[in-house]
Amino acid sequence: MASHAHEKGEKRLVFIDALRVAAIVFVIIHHAAQAYGPTGGFWPVHDRAQSDWFTPFYTANAAFGMGLMFLLAGYFVPPSYDRKGARLFLRGRWRRIGIPLASLVLLVHLPVVYLLAGMPAPLQFLQGLYERGWQPIYAHLWFVAHLLLYCFAYSAWRRISQLSEGAPMPLPSHSVIASFIVALALITWLVRIWYPVDKWVPFLWIMPAEPAHLPQYMTFFAAGAVAYRGDWFRRMPKTAALIWLAVGICLAANRDCRPDVVRLR
Repeated sequence: MASHAHEKGEKRLVFIDALRVAAIVFVIIHHAAQAYGPTGGFWPVHDRAQSDWFTPFYTANAAFGMGLMFLLAGYFVPPSYDRKGARLFLRGRWRRIGIPLASLVLLVHLPVVYLLAGMPAPLQFLQGLYERGWQPIYAHLWFVAHLLLYCFAYSAWRRISQLSEGAPMPLPSHSVIASFIVALALITWLVRIWYPVDKWVPFLWIMPAEPAHLPQYMTFFAAGAVAYRGDWFRRMPKTAALIWLAVGICLAANRDCRPDVVRLR
């Protein structure tokens, strides 16, 4: 099958490893610098020394950082599903992601947050967590929760659609890429009319979600899965990649740097 042929005999994609490391490093730097930059919000460490120097980095990184993480995560889902099948794929995801996530949220974060809140009435405490989208007990593990959910959604879609392994997906043209950007920007703008950045809601009643960024996360995860089918990361011409890199750098350089748009969760 096409995906197996794509997987067999291929060497490790070092550039993807480099992208993953870079994305993780950017997330770490972003949060380590939160105590010293004008981003607002609550952080365990606060310092009087505040600098606007971090703002351009915050702004550019928040615009694509987590989206890149979901893009790369989505890229590796199809080969894993193809190799294992639905049952083993979901079982593996639950063991590697679901069990650690549930253990940390319920056995570690929940008791700590409850103690820090002054041990209020349990019902009142849970209601407060729900109104804040469960974000205090998930903290930055929201990414893991969404990744698990998207893997289950991908598996369900594969089972329903009975996706066949045919010819690889064609490379997207410049017009297709531009249309994707415009459509995503429009949807994001509409969502943010009701849900500004840093507004968390209980997604599917059990996990936190920031709707302001949700369209990007979902579409980038799906784009990653499609990119694997078409082997886009290796087939993309260098000229096209450089063109869109230049577009991204220009947009990042001219992006509005207001503090309320630069928080990265």
